[in-house]
Amino acid sequence: MKEEIKSILKQVLVKIQYQGDVDKFCDLFIENCHIETLAVLVKSLPENEQAEVMAKLKHASGNNMTQAEIEKYFPPDEYKNVFSETLKNAFNDYLEEITPDLTEEQDKELEALFQTMQSSSPGV
Repeated sequence: MKEEIKSILKQVLVKIQYQGDVDKFCDLFIENCHIETLAVLVKSLPENEQAEVMAKLKHASGNNMTQAEIEKYFPPDEYKNVFSETLKNAFNDYLEEITPDLTEEQDKELEALFQTMQSSSPGV
């Protein structure tokens, strides 16, 4: 899933002629979405479990818990659903932020990219 997300982000960044490190941007974007997902999910836990998860996060390298640790508290489908929603919101926020600065050509290229993606993924 991460590679698919990264691929889509890279395509968008190419279309808008992003000047920075594309891989670094993608990795940070995805990591931030995972962090936001954990924040949302932790808030849904009872207080004692919130404290336990927060303690584990503080000791985890790079604020990342392992998949097994996450699954102790949240079913995989729940994590996936919240992550998908978080990712969608972050992506939409990013598009809203950059759209005013896009040239007409960049805007058309993005629109064409999204139409291509939509037609190749029916039901999305």
